[in-house]
Amino acid sequence: MNKIINFFKNIPSFIIENIPSELSPFLPKFLQKKKRFKDEDKFFVTPLDPTKTKEEKIKIEKRRRHQAYMALEYKLSMTTYYDFFSKDTFKISKFSKYLAQIVNKKIVTSDFLLLSFFYTNLDICQPLKKYQITKETIGKLMSKIYVKIPTKTSEKNLFYFERFLKNLISFFPINFQKQLPDPTIKYSLEVHKIFEKAAQNALVRFKTPVISTEILFITLMEEKKTKAAKFIEKCIGDETNWYILRYILIKRLYKYESCIRREISKNQQYFAYLLKTQLSDIEFERLIDNNYLQFGVTRFRNRLIQQAVKTDIYDLIEEDIYNSIRANRNERKYSS
Repeated sequence: MNKIINFFKNIPSFIIENIPSELSPFLPKFLQKKKRFKDEDKFFVTPLDPTKTKEEKIKIEKRRRHQAYMALEYKLSMTTYYDFFSKDTFKISKFSKYLAQIVNKKIVTSDFLLLSFFYTNLDICQPLKKYQITKETIGKLMSKIYVKIPTKTSEKNLFYFERFLKNLISFFPINFQKQLPDPTIKYSLEVHKIFEKAAQNALVRFKTPVISTEILFITLMEEKKTKAAKFIEKCIGDETNWYILRYILIKRLYKYESCIRREISKNQQYFAYLLKTQLSDIEFERLIDNNYLQFGVTRFRNRLIQQAVKTDIYDLIEEDIYNSIRANRNERKYSS
């Protein structure tokens, strides 16, 4: 039996590529994966004109690579720290505005940011429960300040509201603007400072460009003068447990970072971090546990490069120039 399995594992790749797609369901699982990967590799290969010489092909590929990286750099030059939020972190920041709307507040403070961790069903909430940092305890503390905190009924309505938004986006993917019901709700100066500090912690302390949920929560813990930090201290109650919880979160963060540094080559780590901003923590952890991280990053990079090559960067620059002219119609006046 082992000899048969080894025979199938050592089948040359050109034989796998020529197997008809109709026979794929009848192949062993590991051969199905190999064939799927080979088929996707074919999809990403850009055919070159066979009449071209080797020097001409190299020149075309260099121009294409230069165009792709130029488009990516131009896109990244217009980013803010929101663009480096992980998918779950962005979900938390968005949800905090909805919680503020429920209690008729026009400004989002750090306590709403803390409470939104528990309304988004994140994996990070599991270690927080051990230290009595839960939706109920934070809600009780906030109920002394605010009039209304979401109950089970309003939470159920919120689920239907989010599902309605998803359906609406699927029907109108281009024209629909992803806005909250009340766009006048803004983040407070306290929250903006937390976001800036989280970005600084990510780059300087943890050496990662992505602001994950762990980094955001650690920043909330360490900013002692904010409402969120005071609520966390009241829930934990003990300084020793405070340090233990922070250590647990740093350990979770280290797990993801070590996998990226260990399994992904240096020239692809840039795309691994971009992929992390597009996936939730559970999805990214699933890639790591199933040993698909390298495969996922490679496929994401190929698709991103393909889209970047199709981008007409000159049209983007022209549009930005026209928008800048429209925004500054009044001519500048200089004193004589």
